[in-house]
Amino acid sequence: MAVFASTDELYAHFVPFLEKVSQGDLRQKFLSIQASFKVNNTDPDATLFVDCTQDPPLVKAGDAAAAETADIELTMSADDSHRFWLGDLNVTKAVATRRIKFSGPLLKLIGLLPVFQPAFTEYREYLVANGRRELLPEE
Repeated sequence: MAVFASTDELYAHFVPFLEKVSQGDLRQKFLSIQASFKVNNTDPDATLFVDCTQDPPLVKAGDAAAAETADIELTMSADDSHRFWLGDLNVTKAVATRRIKFSGPLLKLIGLLPVFQPAFTEYREYLVANGRRELLPEE
């Protein structure tokens, strides 16, 4: 069963999280990327865009996100987006096996990973704070 039942549920979940994480305590880390990225999710289909070239970083979703051109563009399942923010997705392996498709400079993609790593803890805390504990993996 998919983590998100609908596109609306995915947006209601990820947009506030991305705004919180990119504009909160980790804002300077996100700004250090000096790039924009777009994630095209599948199952359900949803597009998210984060522009880290401006302060504060800008988050867009849906048609507004799809219309943007990003430095890095990723396509993956919504479940894999969720696993990524949990810190449970090996991005290098997922790219190598085409589980994640991307366009843009590989070095920029690799450079994003250490910046996002502190957000993994924030994502877990976000799930708990927003009553979505069921989305945490059983430990």
